[in-house]
Amino acid sequence: MHTGSAAGTGTITSNGQSTLSTMNDSTGGGGAGGSIIFFANTGTLAGLTVHANGGSAGNAWPPQAPGAFSGARHGAGGGGAGGVILLSAAPATMSVTGGANGFTDTVQDSFGATPGQSGVTAANHSITETPGTQSGAYCASADLSLTNASTPNPVQPGNNITYTQVVTNNGPLDAVNAVFTEAIPANTTFQSLAFPAGWLCTTPAVNGTGNINCTNPDVAKLATGTFTLAVQVLAATGWGTQIVDVGNVTSGTSDPNFANNTATVITSVSLASMADDAITNSASPNPVLAGNNITYTQVVTNNGPAASPNTTVTENLPANTSFVSAKRAGGMDLYPRNHHDSEHDHLLCDDGAGIGKQRDD
Repeated sequence: MHTGSAAGTGTITSNGQSTLSTMNDSTGGGGAGGSIIFFANTGTLAGLTVHANGGSAGNAWPPQAPGAFSGARHGAGGGGAGGVILLSAAPATMSVTGGANGFTDTVQDSFGATPGQSGVTAANHSITETPGTQSGAYCASADLSLTNASTPNPVQPGNNITYTQVVTNNGPLDAVNAVFTEAIPANTTFQSLAFPAGWLCTTPAVNGTGNINCTNPDVAKLATGTFTLAVQVLAATGWGTQIVDVGNVTSGTSDPNFANNTATVITSVSLASMADDAITNSASPNPVLAGNNITYTQVVTNNGPAASPNTTVTENLPANTSFVSAKRAGGMDLYPRNHHDSEHDHLLCDDGAGIGKQRDD
């Protein structure tokens, strides 16, 4: 059960069935306790009582006196195992005890029958989705997610790209038999892979291509693991080529959100003689009251690898505004045009010396 919050008192019972005593040579074992999952998005479960105990086994020939050992003794049933209780907070009471075994004859000889083992409890789980109607499969799910980042970007032909991929199990349960897969991107060759503890990986040979396959029998709830992959861009790769890398993670446990199981990152190929100019633009305040000033901040960046000579930035003043002031960027000459003509105002910034690699103005 998933709920926003729980109030009052209540009892949930999922005990295993106890068997009857028989006037016969044997009796069946007790049934195992069931599974109870109760998650509240907020608040406590202090009023909740939960039981998932194993059932007790019946007795065989209970009124019969035994003969000489071991005559007239009969096989009794074993106790049922306790069940599983998973909660989002500590309850008033919970129990997962194993059921008692049966006996035979008036001497109450177990004759090899044993009690059931205790079950499993946990009272620290949390809801990983917003409250509301969920599929039944979500009650036994593990939300695996993957992120993917590359450096450098852009990259030159013949150089390496390093991918950092992080696998996270957002719960609520462990992810059983997890699998991480990734194909070596086109126009690259495999160089190395570092993977986290608990995972076993197969990779292509160094300078080869193909697929990476990694497995983990049990990724614990809330666990994270980082994969670091290095590939080398082929020397003949042309300028502007996009290197596309896709990673994917799945498991044998039901996953409520497949959208975050795949992560893609694109790296552009640049030549040593090329420059990658970029600009960002932000406004403050936003929103603005009529009659007040807006301050625009533009950041020009050369992502390299070469310098960017004779760089020019132009900006048309927005409609319904008039020019007030401008601050010259480092190394740039500022030319406000048609200062008093709000319909045609624009700014021209010229950097005759060029913007060096990785320089922000």
